[in-house]
Amino acid sequence: MNQNQKNNDEWSQYQNLVLNSLEKIDDWQETVNDNLTKIKIEIATLKVKAAMWGSIAAIVLTALLNFGLATMKPSIDQEQLLRIEKILKNHNNGNDINGG
Repeated sequence: MNQNQKNNDEWSQYQNLVLNSLEKIDDWQETVNDNLTKIKIEIATLKVKAAMWGSIAAIVLTALLNFGLATMKPSIDQEQLLRIEKILKNHNNGNDINGG
C-alpha cells in the first residue's frame, strides 16, 4: 500500500467518523427540539389552567361575599334605633343626653 492510498483510507475513516458524529448531533438536536416543544405546550396548558382556576376562585369569592352581605343581620335592632333617634331629637332640642 503506498502512502497516497494510506492517506485516502485514513481520510475516509475520518470522514465516516465526522459523518457519524454529525448524525448523532442531528438526532440529539431533534430530541431536544421535541422536548422543548412539549415543554412549551405544557407551560401553555398550565397558564390556561391557572387562569381558569383564578377565574373560578374570583367567581366563588364574589358569590360568597355577595351572599354574606345579603344575609348579614344589621348590628342595631329596632329598640336601639329608637333610643338613638330619641337621643338625637333631645340633642337637637337643646336637651342633654339624659333628657334633663
